[in-house]
Amino acid sequence: MQTRAEEPIHVRMAELRLACEREIRFQRERASLAASSFRQSLLSIRSTAEETLANREKLGKLKDNLKELQADLEESLAVKTCKEAKHTGSAESLSTTVARTDQLKKLVLDRRTRRDEYAAVISQQLLTLESLEEKSNLDIIEKQDMEDAIMWYNKVLGFRAEGGEGVTFIFNKINSKNPDEGYAFTIRLENDVYKLLHCDPYVEDISELIEELNKNDNLFELVRIMREKFQAAALNGFLPTTMTDYPDSSSVTVSSPPPVSDDSRSGTLIKESDPHLPTKEGRCGLQKVTRGQSVAPSPQSISAMRRSPRLMAKKFP
Repeated sequence: MQTRAEEPIHVRMAELRLACEREIRFQRERASLAASSFRQSLLSIRSTAEETLANREKLGKLKDNLKELQADLEESLAVKTCKEAKHTGSAESLSTTVARTDQLKKLVLDRRTRRDEYAAVISQQLLTLESLEEKSNLDIIEKQDMEDAIMWYNKVLGFRAEGGEGVTFIFNKINSKNPDEGYAFTIRLENDVYKLLHCDPYVEDISELIEELNKNDNLFELVRIMREKFQAAALNGFLPTTMTDYPDSSSVTVSSPPPVSDDSRSGTLIKESDPHLPTKEGRCGLQKVTRGQSVAPSPQSISAMRRSPRLMAKKFP
């Protein structure tokens, strides 16, 4: 067997030529592939460049549009800011107006309330004024009636009351022989207790009468009984002398009961039958009148006296 070194040269040359041809074909194929790839790449790059140029133009247009949009945005923001400022000002003005309106409503309500209060006060004052006018008219009428009643008492019954240490009840027209002769007794109220100070002429059972007065507080009854007692004394020849002190006035002082109601019979008799005799409520005047001052009947008593049928019968026989 021959070795490789021993092979002929032309065989080796042929083998090398075949190897070079194969390498050449391979390199040609590679070059052809590379050229084809280059051409494709070139076409792709050209297409990309053209697209890039188109995109660049679009980008320029987009930039211009963006600038316009930014300008529009800034203008819109400026308008929005201006509107927001106006809205804020309007809201503040509206809030101030609402607060002012509420304040005015409260003021109007307060004024209306005051107006109603003033109207009520004026109405009440008018009613009071009308009542006072009516009372004043009644007082004028009652004053005239009082004067007529006092004149009638002095003229017909010969009765009057004078103040001093207490209250002195003086009667004339007792003695038919001497109608001007005065019969009198004096009582005083101390610590809600009646005390007899003077009696002229002296009446035997006057102590029991004072005790009864402190029990029932019926001063009219006492005056009526004392007039009858004085008439009896005049018939029996007991004539008044000077005003003498009662011998033992402390022995007849008896604590008086609680005040008798105006609705009781005794109070009604006092008011209707002898108007110028004080009731329990007004008898403090028995302590406070000055000497020589006449005790006048009250307007209410005169009004009651005018309505008394018995007194009208005496006054107008």
